[in-house]
Amino acid sequence: MPQLTRRTQAERTERTRSLLVEAAIRAIRDDGYQAATTRRVAEYAGVSLGAVAHHFPTRADLIAATLDHVATRVVGAIKEEAAALEGGAQDLGALLDVLWRNFTGESFVVWVRVWLAAAADPDLHVAVAAADRRMSENLARVLPPFAPAGLGAADWIRRVNVALDAIRGLSLLETYKPGEAPMPDRWLATRRELLRMLES
Repeated sequence: MPQLTRRTQAERTERTRSLLVEAAIRAIRDDGYQAATTRRVAEYAGVSLGAVAHHFPTRADLIAATLDHVATRVVGAIKEEAAALEGGAQDLGALLDVLWRNFTGESFVVWVRVWLAAAADPDLHVAVAAADRRMSENLARVLPPFAPAGLGAADWIRRVNVALDAIRGLSLLETYKPGEAPMPDRWLATRRELLRMLES
């Protein structure tokens, strides 16, 4: 008869934390940041409020962990897709498409909803800024193989950050501008300008 393998305390802790973070992502995505209370997260995760408080003493702690999880997911997806490219200036257009795909969709919606709420919450702003900085630093480790020959690392990272700002801004506009149909050609026009900047 096969023996049942019991999870260690560390494994149980990690599993519960993961459940809570995924529940927070669902709550923010489906219900909005303000409605994503610890009670709502506990309901979605199927745990007690006490369990939430045990793993994340404050809502800010939970949101910070959620942002880090979203950032890790985005950077991981970009790293995986970028690794399939050859690298170098010949793949800059494909790299921009990778960034665009990963800064749109579910993860971006969660990030932006927290980002907008942070404007009126100084403590949340600190958490968002820290998570954003960590994500930028991690992306900086993924993207150097695409730098054009002769371009210094600092100049390359500055250009990448400009591209990321443009991509996130355009995605925000297309996601949250009410009453207007999406404009597929808007990304193509932006892509052309960003590609010109990265190649110069």
